[in-house]
Amino acid sequence: IHPGEKVQVVVTSGNPRLPSDRAKPLASWDGTHSPNKEKYKEYLLKAAEPLLIHFGWDHKKLRALVEHPPTPLALYT
Repeated sequence: IHPGEKVQVVVTSGNPRLPSDRAKPLASWDGTHSPNKEKYKEYLLKAAEPLLIHFGWDHKKLRALVEHPPTPLALYT
């Protein structure tokens, strides 16, 4: 990685006390630590709320939807 280079990272569930374990560059990610699902849920809510608030979807409703998604409809019975 070089100065000024754009980097894609994976936020991981590694040791929060070690900065090198919190996020890994996507190009060199070896899967040692799994992605931090809770952090990605936060990112999703922060991105969706400003768009969906106009349709009655506030943070509380979105959080409930993310935490307890509805079961998909059965395509075949």
